[in-house]
Amino acid sequence: MKVFFYSCLIFTGSFLFQGCNNDNPEPEDPNIKVVGNTIYRIVEGSNLSGSRGQILNGQIVLEMTDLQGNPLFKNLRYELSDEDSEIFVNSSFDDGQVRIDWKLGCNDLTQSISVIDNVCGIAKDGCIDVTIFEINSSANEPISNGWFQSCQNYSFLDVYDDNFLSDDERFIVVTDFGIYSTEELIRGSMSFINLNQNYGNTEVRMGDNGDIYYMSYTELYLNKKGTTSWDEIDLPSNAYSVNQVAIMENGNIVFADDFSSTLFLSTNNGNSFQEILNVFNETDGLAYNIQSVVTSGNKLFIVTQNNNVLEWENGVVKRYQFAANSWDSWGNIYDFESEFSNNKIFLNENNRELYVLNLDTETVVGAANFSYNSNLVKSGEDIYITYNNTTEYQKFTGTYFEPFDVELPSGDFGYTNINVARMSFFKSSPVVFTNRGDLYYFVN
Repeated sequence: MKVFFYSCLIFTGSFLFQGCNNDNPEPEDPNIKVVGNTIYRIVEGSNLSGSRGQILNGQIVLEMTDLQGNPLFKNLRYELSDEDSEIFVNSSFDDGQVRIDWKLGCNDLTQSISVIDNVCGIAKDGCIDVTIFEINSSANEPISNGWFQSCQNYSFLDVYDDNFLSDDERFIVVTDFGIYSTEELIRGSMSFINLNQNYGNTEVRMGDNGDIYYMSYTELYLNKKGTTSWDEIDLPSNAYSVNQVAIMENGNIVFADDFSSTLFLSTNNGNSFQEILNVFNETDGLAYNIQSVVTSGNKLFIVTQNNNVLEWENGVVKRYQFAANSWDSWGNIYDFESEFSNNKIFLNENNRELYVLNLDTETVVGAANFSYNSNLVKSGEDIYITYNNTTEYQKFTGTYFEPFDVELPSGDFGYTNINVARMSFFKSSPVVFTNRGDLYYFVN
């Protein structure tokens, strides 16, 4: 059924009318429609633009009156062209206005809202649905600055227990059933990487070149950046319980056994390994075991028992000696993980204590208490400690960890508070996961 209507109304402050016998009628205002006994008007929001997946800055304001200009309340219906878009509608009985907040969808560069009313008295078959307005918005503006919400919902993740890894090009969430990886947190979806059946309960880590890997007894499983498959690397036959692996920026692989003094290197993607360092020899017999290995570009830093650190680059070894008991120097190798930044090693001991080893002064500075809900995060050259269920975090400022707090947006459409489950950093900007699975990322 088609419905035709024609109006030659000229609007003044009191909505006066002129007949249709004018040979030169005024041009029709697309923001004003008259259907039956109702005047519909777009007061604000006829020319909109924004970014896909984000809430528009301005509201759409509609107004309905009768032919005498008296406000009317209408039970309007709305159809959205992009299935991912959302609106929040606030109607007023007093002034006949409807205010609409519009969160653009993630799919289309041009999106629309069809405003529909069920109108009586204009068709012989009774009341019919009439599309009053079709309000359009472009969705191709670049995301420039401020908080933005990801187009993808992550409610399928256990954001409390899953492991988050990132460098400046790749953000990864490690779950019990697979790994999700993305290079674009706002508009990009996460690709899924199945975990090998031999995954077990080991730690997945990321190399300086963006590759991710995990160990299973004497085998190393490696996922190259940009792929969704795993390469199985056989370690030397004398390897028996590998607990430290690192990948340098050039892709070279190093590993050390638990309770071992020897470090091995592969320069050919794991086809062969060679011994490059023995900590017992390099520390004059003071250290038997390697505690942690961390990379910085193509340099290696090896933390050993008896509070020594060895720096290795192209076969040249430099030794750093710290005071006795600067950290738990007899801890097992699997108790430690490390990050490196600005000639400092951030040594996390089994989520109990965080030591900052200053290689320039050979002293421990800025040690911080850790707990089971603490997370050591490196983004860029910045080092953070984040905590579950809060936006509070600490950032290392050169000599100590300084506390900060992230000021979040008020939530979708300004009426939902954001309940933080987990916070991390990507490209030195905060990433917040809510307990509903929403992801917020601050673009700077």
